[in-house]
Amino acid sequence: MIPTSDVATRAPVLTPPRPNLGPLPLDESLFGGEIGARGIAVLVAVAVAMLVAAYLMIQRLRRRRAARAAKLHSMSAHPPNDPRGQLIPASERVREALVARFGPAWHARTTEEIEAGPELAATCGPDDASRLITLLRDADRAKFDGDRRSDASQGKATDTDWPWLDGALTALASASAPAATPKSRINGK
Repeated sequence: MIPTSDVATRAPVLTPPRPNLGPLPLDESLFGGEIGARGIAVLVAVAVAMLVAAYLMIQRLRRRRAARAAKLHSMSAHPPNDPRGQLIPASERVREALVARFGPAWHARTTEEIEAGPELAATCGPDDASRLITLLRDADRAKFDGDRRSDASQGKATDTDWPWLDGALTALASASAPAATPKSRINGK
């Protein structure tokens, strides 16, 4: 037998309430009640609003793309008698000649970097180099001013203003290319 003193010191056994109903059922209703007509109307309204917003965003992007394409087309479609239509192709010819002379790394050079380097003045002389830099600057203004009229696009630069251009391009093309030298220092050679 169990002594009576042990029974009094023992903790009481906890038992669940009778009967055990199990977990509570999941509340499947929307907005705290039945889904009903109001819930369906809200869901349809949200879906329609999202579709309209997506449609408007797509239309806005299409308009932006069309405007960019029109702007790029207008930049490249200048009549030949327009100073801007003469200046931009002339600057492209100069840049192509520079790339042909100094290598493909000159594609990425800005006008300021071309001006800062000594290669251009050493190749075609300081006078032609300063003229070429001025031509490149005017062309940059004509390209990137957009609809604003720069000095170059107001008639100050025309094809007759560049009688020296063919000579400078010839000087760039005829200058001897630097001899290829090995740049590797493998094994101390």
